[in-house]
Amino acid sequence: MRKVSSFNKMGISFIEILITLLVVGIITAFVVPTFLTKGEKTPKKIFCANFAVLIQESLQQAIMTNKVHQIFFDLDEHMVIVKIHDPAHAATSEHDKFIPVAKNSYPLPMTIPQDLEFKNFFINGKDEFTSGNTMHTAWFYIMPDGTSQSIILNIEDTQTL
Repeated sequence: MRKVSSFNKMGISFIEILITLLVVGIITAFVVPTFLTKGEKTPKKIFCANFAVLIQESLQQAIMTNKVHQIFFDLDEHMVIVKIHDPAHAATSEHDKFIPVAKNSYPLPMTIPQDLEFKNFFINGKDEFTSGNTMHTAWFYIMPDGTSQSIILNIEDTQTL
């Protein structure tokens, strides 16, 4: 006579449960982030994406035209404007010898959302927004060889959630 083993009973083993949980976990890891990022793009996200494109386009134009480009921030009007160096300009300061690029060259002028506030504007390690001073304009340059000054922009979202 033969004994019936207790392991031959019908049911779900612990290993099968673990494999099922593992598969569900992997699927969830891929699906949940997709649902979380499918929302509408906010004006701030659109601004950041457009600003990145603007910098890339300015870099390419600076190389192709062999002219210095100025990325100009009008903080009072909440605008970003790309300007090209014009040595014939009547301004006495070299920083002012720039004219705006043609409107069909870029999606310009670019509007900065009202909820974004510039806190710091570091150029080559120096904060141009010194304490106690209200800044109305700021800018940096893109050179014809494709280089730029080292820039760090600290921007605060002032909208309360």
